[in-house]
Amino acid sequence: MSDLSPLARLSKLGFLALNGSRISDIAPLAFLTDLGVLNLRGNMIRDISALAALSNLSLVDLDDNDIGDIAPLMGLLRLTEVRLAKNPLGERALRDHIPALRARGVNVTGVGPDAVAAPPTPEPEPPATQPDATPGLSAIVPPPVPRVPPPPNAVPSSALIVGIGAYDHHADLVNPTFDAQSVEKELREVFRCDTTTLLDATKVEFLTALHGLADRDFADDEQLLVFFSGHGYFDERIRRGYLAFKDSAPLEDDPFMQSFVSHEDVRVLLERLDCNHVLLVVDSCFSGTLDPMVAMAPGARAIDSAYGLIPKAEYIRRKLQYRTRRYITAGGKEYVPDGRPGQHSPFARQFLAALRTFGGSDGILTLEEIVLHLERVDPQPRTGELFGNEPGSSFVLVARPIAEEASPKFASLVVAVSPPDAEVRIGGGPPAA
Repeated sequence: MSDLSPLARLSKLGFLALNGSRISDIAPLAFLTDLGVLNLRGNMIRDISALAALSNLSLVDLDDNDIGDIAPLMGLLRLTEVRLAKNPLGERALRDHIPALRARGVNVTGVGPDAVAAPPTPEPEPPATQPDATPGLSAIVPPPVPRVPPPPNAVPSSALIVGIGAYDHHADLVNPTFDAQSVEKELREVFRCDTTTLLDATKVEFLTALHGLADRDFADDEQLLVFFSGHGYFDERIRRGYLAFKDSAPLEDDPFMQSFVSHEDVRVLLERLDCNHVLLVVDSCFSGTLDPMVAMAPGARAIDSAYGLIPKAEYIRRKLQYRTRRYITAGGKEYVPDGRPGQHSPFARQFLAALRTFGGSDGILTLEEIVLHLERVDPQPRTGELFGNEPGSSFVLVARPIAEEASPKFASLVVAVSPPDAEVRIGGGPPAA
């Protein structure tokens, strides 16, 4: 999407994600005055002047662009986080603007902390002068900064992330480790998940981690996400799917798939965990055969109709009372593409796109929203239930709060005195000696 003109009509938009869209001109965004969260990561943007008009902006992701000047951000009083990694920032941005933002309490990421000491914090443009009740005095005070509503309480979540690209006896894959690292980063940094990552793992390493989950004591409201990216195979003789690991033997040397892990083993272990909310995400060939109905069927099975959504605040309070055993797979009983080197697999790319929405304006990313992001992937990803899932269950990820409460970090008071030699006392203090 290179032309943003149609967005100018969406003045009430609160959240916008345009990451990786090859955008260079963001002038139309100046009309989106209600925008609070903006993701422009991975574009070709140089001029961010339009952002100066977005007075409600609290978080902006500008990673991986061509930005040198960040002066337009200096007057945004509600700003709490700015992401600036991989930008050719100019000397003034590094010397003056970034230290000034940090002095105001803004979290600036992607730029090292060894900045030159900040000059005095730039003051915002004051409104028109209003006379004070005291003769001879007038005051100019910036309007109060609007308060951000407290974010929803975080839901304790953990994740086991597995990506296998280097194989001893199978063709290497270019993206699984990259996909796994990217997914882990988003889950940890944005959604505050406690993550464990296995890259190029052996069968024993994977099973050790999986069985370790069975030994854990999970809180009643705790959630677990398991993500696997790598080779997958399907044995037509017994209608069973398998995950392949770094040390899995060649198929011709292992006719009984003993060096692989069957979908059934993974499914049964997760079904029996002492955790109320479990989501399994598998990006591999034949991953849809996790569902026995798909494995036994001669062809692919259509996805069930989408679940209806309820208001997000109610979602956290009510939906997590139901036991969750859900899965998402990259396809059915078929091969799925690995993708181009360094660009993620098609499935992982859309899964990351869902994570990088930061949960939208309410900071809550639901399973249903993740599935919507995956609808355009070909072959069609599949979602379904494992044994023990309860009707009405779901899985939610709650993003790290943008701000618990954004309050003014500074204010200005300009006093005009008439006559010029009049005595002024601030706070009723004694006159200067």
